[in-house]
Amino acid sequence: MKRVLIFGSKGVIGRQLVKECMVKFGPNSLTLPAKSDNSWDIVNSKSVSELIEGGKPDLIFNSAVSYEENFSEAVSVNVIGSQNILESVHRLGLKARVILIGSAAEYGNVSAQENPIPETRVLKPYSIYGMTKALQTSLAHFYAPLGVDVIVARLFNISG
Repeated sequence: MKRVLIFGSKGVIGRQLVKECMVKFGPNSLTLPAKSDNSWDIVNSKSVSELIEGGKPDLIFNSAVSYEENFSEAVSVNVIGSQNILESVHRLGLKARVILIGSAAEYGNVSAQENPIPETRVLKPYSIYGMTKALQTSLAHFYAPLGVDVIVARLFNISG
């Protein structure tokens, strides 16, 4: 049985991940940390590491997000939170696949003539959210050569 850990399971994307993972892997395979109970905090490296070490997940989704235009808040959740996950997986030597939820906002303004956007396009975010998501992608590029199985799913046109 696969063990799945989903950060941000209460958000728009997280709720859909929960539904899909319950169907694919079964309800007993899921760990859904809830920020409201103060038992974990994605910006606290110790609590993230303990959660990952205790659950030994095979698959980790990070859909926890801050859309705040407050730079410190956005960096804390979108960058530091992701770094805590990636560093824990690396330090523990886990073979878990980590899927970080990216964003089209990483590309910045794109003209109609530039579509479709190739993944090789230079990232030019114009918002704090886009900038922090681009930093999250940079973390994935940093940890992948260190042996962390990490994927960035850069999503477009989310509604919910």
